[in-house]
Amino acid sequence: MKNIISCIKIERTKWFAPLLAKSLIKIHIMVENGELMADLFYLLNKAIEKELSASIRYMWQSLAMEKSDVRNAIKENAVEKLRQAIIIGEHLFSLGDVPTGIPKDIGRSMKEMIVLDLKAENELTKAYQEIIEAASKNGDAATRSLFEGFLHRSEERRRVLMCAGERAARRIV
Repeated sequence: MKNIISCIKIERTKWFAPLLAKSLIKIHIMVENGELMADLFYLLNKAIEKELSASIRYMWQSLAMEKSDVRNAIKENAVEKLRQAIIIGEHLFSLGDVPTGIPKDIGRSMKEMIVLDLKAENELTKAYQEIIEAASKNGDAATRSLFEGFLHRSEERRRVLMCAGERAARRIV
């Protein structure tokens, strides 16, 4: 694939020049680091998938809970996860790829959803660390910085989930 991409000759015309300005940089990155970028694209799409799944689970959980501080925190998590999916999608698009992540593993009961949430946060932590590593190898400071922030917020969500899990076990939720 590297050879095919490196053989493409792009000529800038007056009407096309503004649209191509960013694209030339992205094509150059793909030629230089094709495999690294493909790996990064895959990881970013997996992160979108996990973020969307988590957002849906958090939304369902917040609807099923009695009004409480935990319910509000879970509801905020749903919104934050959706925002993160959008941000990752926009970033992926800016790097020259199209988001393809589709949500999976939503769960049916409150207990199942909380278990899936904790599992997803653990998987996201691992995925974020892989993305940070791939971005570092690729010299992509923007992606690295973005996901370092996501990693920090993921730790906060885990604490809220632990509290929700304890309350669900006592049937207070």
